[in-house]
Amino acid sequence: MDTLGPTELRLMQGLAQDVTALRPELLNGDATIGELAWVWAKDFDALSPFWRHRLWFVDGRLAAWGWACLPHRVPRGDGAVREVETANLIWQTHPHRAAMLGEILDWYDEVAGVALQRGGVRACTADLAVPGDLHVLIAAPDGTLAATAIIWLDETTRTAEFEPVGTHRDFRRRGLGTALQLRGMRLAKATAARRMLVACRGAPADPAARYMYYGVGFRPISRDLPQVKVVR
Repeated sequence: MDTLGPTELRLMQGLAQDVTALRPELLNGDATIGELAWVWAKDFDALSPFWRHRLWFVDGRLAAWGWACLPHRVPRGDGAVREVETANLIWQTHPHRAAMLGEILDWYDEVAGVALQRGGVRACTADLAVPGDLHVLIAAPDGTLAATAIIWLDETTRTAEFEPVGTHRDFRRRGLGTALQLRGMRLAKATAARRMLVACRGAPADPAARYMYYGVGFRPISRDLPQVKVVR
């Protein structure tokens, strides 16, 4: 079994750059540069034995990829075991190779064979009026971490991405998320980024996050729709 390592991850991020430059509305919310780096880094130790991946090349360039996580059991810090009974797929194709999605799904059926479940997220973008990675923190007076965000900067496309973004439950509904976003966008702008990306939940029943992003200038460009396949 081939490991999904840094070399493969960088190729996948390179395809994200191509899509961002050509058709940003076709960039899957879980296939952005920042999302790929964040998920890979935080889950590699625990979940990499359950990962499967495949890269498709055309004329020597990456045209599509699929990344599956199979059903698994992972011990938690409290001694309990977290059991995930479904397989999960994330994927991306080059805008000129959209038809390759069929090949990705056929491959996924082979390696998973149990279920297909892709989470629904909404990708948003905000254009910066004027032309590395950054970490923005907000601390409470007693030093407690109240809110945080990592900004992933892609110098090639001059695009920066928030991933992840979070506010501690004890400090929510105080405007800290908005302040965090505005501060992060100013820092990104100072590094010559001209566009920001963020992926958030798009379900109608969970509007709070996306309305916060809309409030600081983001607008929706795409939405991933959940797809489920059950094999009986």
